[in-house]
Amino acid sequence: LWSSMFAAAIANAITACRFALDVKNAKVDTALLAGLLADLGRPIALRIIAKLILAKGTKVDEAVVLAALDEVGPQISGRMIEAMQLPTVVELDSPCWHIGQLVAAIGAVQRRTLRIWANAGTVRDYSERLGLTPAAIKNLFNLRSTYQTSSQNMFR
Repeated sequence: LWSSMFAAAIANAITACRFALDVKNAKVDTALLAGLLADLGRPIALRIIAKLILAKGTKVDEAVVLAALDEVGPQISGRMIEAMQLPTVVELDSPCWHIGQLVAAIGAVQRRTLRIWANAGTVRDYSERLGLTPAAIKNLFNLRSTYQTSSQNMFR
């Protein structure tokens, strides 16, 4: 799970960065940061879950862990971003932030977790905010999938 999360974060960042080139008023470097921060809560949540599992000595189904990460990850991300008091480089209602969130939601759909419908709704919401066509979304799915495969191969 750790290595797949790392590859997903890299794929999110690179996809957001590349896609920002095609979005009006988006900054490539800010979109890259937004893509990296989008899933910030997932590794933190996984560490908490791992500690709980080790302490209790119980076995947990991986699908349940992934669903839990999708559920609490965004909440933890928001809290961590506030706690880190990042400069306003990434404004939470900017095109760059929307791109990062959209790419992360696409990644969640591609993981096919138990929360796939909620993640698909998030893709739709951010697509509408950015005014994207279905064809653009399809291309973004393909782009992220390509970067996911590349990042997994890069760090084997």
